[in-house]
Amino acid sequence: MTQPLLTRRAAGLAAAAILAPLTGARANNLDKARRAGELLIATELHFAPFDFTEGGRQVGMNSELFAVVSEVLGFRIRFQDLPWPGVLPGLEAGRFDMVGGPATITRARMERYRFTAPVADATVALLKRSNDSTISKPEDINGKIVASAQ
Repeated sequence: MTQPLLTRRAAGLAAAAILAPLTGARANNLDKARRAGELLIATELHFAPFDFTEGGRQVGMNSELFAVVSEVLGFRIRFQDLPWPGVLPGLEAGRFDMVGGPATITRARMERYRFTAPVADATVALLKRSNDSTISKPEDINGKIVASAQ
């Protein structure tokens, strides 16, 4: 069984950070969710520890976090699982209310989307064989074959 990733206090603070974009200029999102009785959140359920499945159930940090958001707001949270490349275009098209997942904050994305305060830091790193001295900085992988997680 998965142990909770967040303490109740940490989840409450993170929930406050998540709710910020649903207020102010974007209050219509919150009103829409209230009328519908639920908040529809897009995510990809293949990115532990944020979102994944265990025993056929959705688990992870986002599930715990949005359980608190649901409690605070008083309505249901529903997740829509889809491949990550469709998440931001779907948000733009209005197919769901918000995105729940590890979205890297870039300048270009900040111009198009409203982000919460960061609730996690997922460091990206290059891994190499311990005996490989040919790679010491990112530029050293130019022309090499690399693999990445999807």
